[in-house]
Amino acid sequence: MLDDTDKRIILELQKDGRTSYNVIAKKLKLSVPTVFRRVQRLLSEDVISITAIPNPYKVGNTSVAAILFNVDLRKIDSIADKLSAFPEVHMLVLSYGRFDMLCWVQTTSAENLYDLIRKLGKIDGIKDMETLIFAQVTKRTYGWLTKSDLSGQPS
Repeated sequence: MLDDTDKRIILELQKDGRTSYNVIAKKLKLSVPTVFRRVQRLLSEDVISITAIPNPYKVGNTSVAAILFNVDLRKIDSIADKLSAFPEVHMLVLSYGRFDMLCWVQTTSAENLYDLIRKLGKIDGIKDMETLIFAQVTKRTYGWLTKSDLSGQPS
């Protein structure tokens, strides 16, 4: 379970994963060793990861889309494994509601996206697909923790 100190450290790292432990310690009024130990624990327990996330449009992946699937639920694990094997699939989630699965894909061209969609559609157990091609991304964030997640703190 995360306490407020862990959450405050995570909030700082969400703003900039390169922030030094010294800067975080000063801002949160903690010792540097405390911040170091807590970050190492959060990393080792797979609570957080610190990584560079490129903007797909800036690195040549100009065709970005969400593909929604209705599947034979008896084959959902096999389908998830097959979808996950495609390098163009950057996120895959199982969902409740109108669709059973959703994946976020990135390709270098509309032609490559079309080829990918055709390959995905051939996976055994996929009943139906709907593709939403992104026209414009107006917000990109990967921080899931907010100030409202702190005890007694309004957002």
